[in-house]
Amino acid sequence: MLPLLGHMKIKDLTPTHYQKIINKLADKENSKRTVEIIHTTLSNAMNKAVSLEMLSKNPCSGVTIPNKTINLIKEDDDLEYLSKDEVIRFLDAALNENWRYFILFKTLIDTGLRKGEALALQVLDLDFTDNKIKIYKTLNYDVLDINKMFGPPKTETSYRKVLIDESLAALLSRHVLKQKEIKLKLANRYHRETNLVFERGNGLPYSKSTLHRAFIRICRKAGITKHITIHGLRHTHAVLLLESGASLKDVQERLGHKSIQTIADVYAHVSKELEEKSVVGYSKYMDYAQHNMK
Repeated sequence: MLPLLGHMKIKDLTPTHYQKIINKLADKENSKRTVEIIHTTLSNAMNKAVSLEMLSKNPCSGVTIPNKTINLIKEDDDLEYLSKDEVIRFLDAALNENWRYFILFKTLIDTGLRKGEALALQVLDLDFTDNKIKIYKTLNYDVLDINKMFGPPKTETSYRKVLIDESLAALLSRHVLKQKEIKLKLANRYHRETNLVFERGNGLPYSKSTLHRAFIRICRKAGITKHITIHGLRHTHAVLLLESGASLKDVQERLGHKSIQTIADVYAHVSKELEEKSVVGYSKYMDYAQHNMK
């Protein structure tokens, strides 16, 4: 809210102005739930201002939060994701670059977590007994105060437990052991209070810009020239899951999407391998009938 309201005095905020701000937030790449959280936070602050007699009434009351129009990806649109071969090259380059980047990006690719969900993970969220990761919060970027560092996940269905395979579990366990060694070496210079799984080497969270630069650099070293962002690793996981034979329902639950229709519309057509498999499978299935027709 700071870029939109930080310059104003609260007495100058009118219901009309605030409605325009909410509309602007809804037009951007924010879910309705995200806009609702922002609205609730500010409205509570304004209620406090009313109780302190700084305002006569809450300018946030009566606002309408627009329903976000979902623009489904059409068949000729490009969805950013890495192929299986590109994933292997990317992870090799990440490992050569830096272990901490490797384990973060490997986790994103193998789980489909949102970046904020992964960066909010604390060691206690890793269940090595059942090989699951608990998702119930997201990171508030560039906030170093532990009391304000975490927020709720994007949607209600984002609260979930994600199963991981033995390979990733072993790598994460190794990573936690590496962290313990670093904590001992740095002593009081390590910010133990965060207990973050993925951090910059001293316990503090990564900034958006740092991760973005590292991701671009690793893509370049891996010879990946297509335009892709870190969020594309989430798409990568979904596509590779579908290619491996997972159902749309499996992908929906794993990614924490509310609707299976969203998964169907966004992912079902994006992989050429899926299309080729279906055609080849149909051809093999019908081969006997075609043979009898000759």
